[in-house]
Amino acid sequence: MRKLALFSILLFLSSCSVYDNFTTYFNTFYNAERDFDEVLELIKNQDEFDQFNFKLPPLPSKSKNLIESITANLSFVLQHHPNSSYVDESLLMLGKVFYLDQKFPKAERKFEELATKNNPELLIENLIWLGKAQLQQRKFEIGIKTLSLAKKKAKEEENIELFEQASIAEISFLLFRKENEQATIALRELFDFTENEELKSRVAFEMGQIFYKENNFEEATNWFDEVLNHEPTFNIEFRSRMQSAIIKRELKDYKASIEKLEYIEGEDKFDLFKDEIQIELGITYFEVGDVNNAVYNFVRVDSLFKAKPSAAQAKFMLAKIMDKIYKDYDSAYVLYNEVSKSKADEKIKNENQIRLATIQSYLDESKKQREYTKQYLYLIDNEYFKKDSLAYEDFLFAKKMSNQTDSVKVAEAGDDLANRNEQRNMNNQNPTKGRIDANKTINERLAEEREKQLKASKEPQKPVRPKIQVDSLKNMLSEVLLNKGNLFFSELDVPDSAAFYYNKIINEFDSSEFLPNAFYNLGSYYLSFGNKSKSDSLFNYVYHAFPDHPLAEAAAIKLGFLIEEKKDDPSEKDFEFIDNLISENKFDSVLIKSDEIIKKYPKTQAAAKSIYTKGWIFENKLEKPDSAVSNYRKLISDFRTTEFARSITPKIREWDKYIKEKERRLKAVQDSIANAALPDSLKNQNKNLKVPNTKKEQNVEKKSEQNVNPNSQQIPIPEPPNAQKPDSTKIISDNKNKVNKTEQFRTKNVNNFLDSLKNTSIETDSTKGK
Repeated sequence: MRKLALFSILLFLSSCSVYDNFTTYFNTFYNAERDFDEVLELIKNQDEFDQFNFKLPPLPSKSKNLIESITANLSFVLQHHPNSSYVDESLLMLGKVFYLDQKFPKAERKFEELATKNNPELLIENLIWLGKAQLQQRKFEIGIKTLSLAKKKAKEEENIELFEQASIAEISFLLFRKENEQATIALRELFDFTENEELKSRVAFEMGQIFYKENNFEEATNWFDEVLNHEPTFNIEFRSRMQSAIIKRELKDYKASIEKLEYIEGEDKFDLFKDEIQIELGITYFEVGDVNNAVYNFVRVDSLFKAKPSAAQAKFMLAKIMDKIYKDYDSAYVLYNEVSKSKADEKIKNENQIRLATIQSYLDESKKQREYTKQYLYLIDNEYFKKDSLAYEDFLFAKKMSNQTDSVKVAEAGDDLANRNEQRNMNNQNPTKGRIDANKTINERLAEEREKQLKASKEPQKPVRPKIQVDSLKNMLSEVLLNKGNLFFSELDVPDSAAFYYNKIINEFDSSEFLPNAFYNLGSYYLSFGNKSKSDSLFNYVYHAFPDHPLAEAAAIKLGFLIEEKKDDPSEKDFEFIDNLISENKFDSVLIKSDEIIKKYPKTQAAAKSIYTKGWIFENKLEKPDSAVSNYRKLISDFRTTEFARSITPKIREWDKYIKEKERRLKAVQDSIANAALPDSLKNQNKNLKVPNTKKEQNVEKKSEQNVNPNSQQIPIPEPPNAQKPDSTKIISDNKNKVNKTEQFRTKNVNNFLDSLKNTSIETDSTKGK
């Protein structure tokens, strides 16, 4: 009887344990497991999901309630059923949920708790997730060791699935850290061990990507071709074929590249990627010089796939074509500006910003040129001033007529206009004595530019005679021409146009303070084409004609009269100190140190970098946008040609638009309030006034400015003065002791050179016959 009672008790306890497991599974764990599988499915269906991506994508919004339900159910199991057989699995699943929710410390604690239970069935899987959680918390060394242990045990047990999981976790981390050598070892090991054909194709693709980034195109091509020997997903097959075509292009095998791309384009199954295919086709045609086909493909992408990132890339390429091929800077500016507001990737946006700033600088200088030209003509030719004044009167009169409804007043106004036109014709029969000499090249060109400006402007501005002297205006104009020449030479990469402007200054602004710069830069132009005889003559002239100018020493270095002394940049140590301060979040100290550098190295690259650093600190760390803008404006004003200024110019332009819009809205509110206080009889007084819109100014550079032949013999270049070069073994460091020549000899050579230029001009395709 005693034995029977004991057996009954054991049977009861056993049945209680079974019942506990049964109720735990169906009431809680089953629900949690079901919801967890649904969360995994939602994650895998995301566009940004990639099993080889170390960074976790954010959880889908639909999974929020599921996560809460899973956490609640698993916590219930652990709290109320601590003796059930589902405790260990609940710990593992709860750790996974915390990991996917990016709560890595919580996840790690759950995996560590499970590790203490020594459950052999869950050991390897738990190690994998523990290693992943450790890596996400930047515990790199221990995380890699944990994953290596998991791989080892999985291999020993021949558990292919768990070996794959551990390898993928390790590889994704190595790829993230760009440890390509270790990544290729792990990828080869996985490729040889796995029997999953889809995974093999993915591993082959990753191998191809690594070798492509290392410019090992042969090995990369082999691995991309290997992808097709297995069972790639639709996306991986497309990517592999595309990369293979791109490699052919980079190897300059354009025919093979186009054939591969056209094959992909012809496959209906790749229609989803039609925009990317046409982008790559456009780039290939662009590189081979087939601009028409390139434009065709880019326009199609820009027109048909506006919602895709590829549209921004297509627009950027069209901007480059307008910029670099057609030199249509107005159109290029519009396109670059649209790209800056698009969803282009970071690399394109960075390149786009630099080019946009360069084009903006060119357009700004062109605008100044038109304005200074107008003012110059107002001073030297009264007819131009009268012409603009009458045009402005006509505009005001037409504006007045547009607001008249009385037919009698309209008729009277017509008579008045006829009378004024008759008077104008009479005046034209006796032009003023101050009329410009038509034989002077500068005046002809200035007049043409003025005519272009008048045609481009719909609404004329009220003419105002400038209050400065002609010489000052000519000096200002020559500075603008120099700036445009420098832009063409160094930024826009159109050296012939640069030569056009340098020669324009030399031939037409011989009293300008920027004359030495024009001669020196023209010498650099000829030197860039290997025409050393002309470049040496120009450098020699700068050296002798402008001994006190800073460029005299630079010219001496070009001629070999001086050896350039290379000095270490003392500001580098200061910037190392600033970098340390930034890393320590000592931003006030950064501002103080930056001010010291600006004061210590004014008008240098170091000063520009310091001003940029201050603006960056105010913008990104101290959240003081007004102070940031103030520094950025100073940077653009004082160091316009530096990379720092070019990179920040588009941002300042957007800031200005924001401020103008803010002021406009404020004014609208104020006007509305003021209008509400007016009597009803005055509220609609100006309701019918019509103000015509101002047409955007056009500025298309003359094609002729790009046709200067660097090897032409149309300008007589003076022979270098008969100065003896110093002994080559002697280094002359003081500019005052460069060459000991008398002032009389210097003046004679300078005058001879100037005389030779007075009766000549740089002849281009545009100036022939003028």
